[in-house]
Amino acid sequence: MWAYDENWVNTRLGPTFYSLYQAAGRLIGDDPGYAVWPSRTIYDICAGMDPEQSLAKHAAECQAALQPAPPPGTLPVPPPTRDEALAIRVGFQGETVTTSAYGQFPAFGPETTTLDDADLHAYCAQLASRGWTHGEIAISWEYDEPGFEMPVPGRDLTQNLPELARRIVLMLRHFKAVLVFLAGDGRSAPQNPDGSWPYNDPTGHTYGCEWLMANLPRILTYLQSSPYGDLTKYCVFVPGYDGVFYGWGNEGTPDLQPQRVVDFGNLFRSILPNGYLAIEHSTGKIPVGEGGSDWAPGGRMLVFDAVLSEFNWPTTGDQVWQIVARLNRPYNRPPDQPSGDDPNPPFYLGTPTPRGPVFYVPYEYATYQWTRGTVSAAQVQTSRQYFYNMGCHNVC
Repeated sequence: MWAYDENWVNTRLGPTFYSLYQAAGRLIGDDPGYAVWPSRTIYDICAGMDPEQSLAKHAAECQAALQPAPPPGTLPVPPPTRDEALAIRVGFQGETVTTSAYGQFPAFGPETTTLDDADLHAYCAQLASRGWTHGEIAISWEYDEPGFEMPVPGRDLTQNLPELARRIVLMLRHFKAVLVFLAGDGRSAPQNPDGSWPYNDPTGHTYGCEWLMANLPRILTYLQSSPYGDLTKYCVFVPGYDGVFYGWGNEGTPDLQPQRVVDFGNLFRSILPNGYLAIEHSTGKIPVGEGGSDWAPGGRMLVFDAVLSEFNWPTTGDQVWQIVARLNRPYNRPPDQPSGDDPNPPFYLGTPTPRGPVFYVPYEYATYQWTRGTVSAAQVQTSRQYFYNMGCHNVC
């Protein structure tokens, strides 16, 4: 392994990166972010990469990041196939990124809404270089809870769809597709007399179900006819995070949550018959509660293309085993599952949608702990491998 050589750093890294930033009109002395690219070069070298290869790799990334945004009417890559779009692999839990504005922080996902262009490129390039194929953005978000505040502040783009589209295009320089979370967690607060909608979660900057039903046509039709072209071909849309199922229900009975989920899916299909639509469920809850009949021929959930699971690592047990066993094939029983536990689990996702098969992704299993620094990257990798060992094909 290469040992740190200060003379090599000064003679090879310094002039190269200084010239790149000069060309972009950014002086090292005035821009503390200049250290981002050299530090990533050193990171790869210390991990075993040949120094000259690392230098070439990160010099190219730096140059790409400093290119202007694509002009209207152009897209950096052809649309992914359906299989590529839905083989979702987003790098957030277990990944640390380095930016000029916020330094190093645990990646979480929707901070792509906030980062400036250079940091957005740096963020995406770092994750893509580690093998992650999908990016993630949220139309509105904030992660500011009692006792915890994400280093990157949230941002609301619900009334600035041109900026949302521009950011998606920038991310497509690095990723095959982008997950677009639509701020629909929970039920909406009553609409204001002036027609505006308040946040239903002031600390999360989400708007909820009713807002999303009212605004989904506006969002999708804009992205479909954006100045760059049809961006919906590059997006996997998700109504919200784990606050959708459960999260769209009544406190009393009957609970109309399943119908709200289905109504949302039907509205989406009326606008984008062949668009990509996913849903994330909360721990232990397969949407929308009626077992395999929801996903059988003619089932009400076949308007969705992918199911994203939330778990609570390191807890396993039936909240993991019974979910994965019903949503993924093959299912390899993990060593800690008792042999008599659920010996013949049915497979729910065997019926394809009219557009193709339903995809399954263990998505959010250690994010809460990762963002708060209570688990290490190695522990996250252990949990990720646990799902791969069970037979899962795409694990975030």
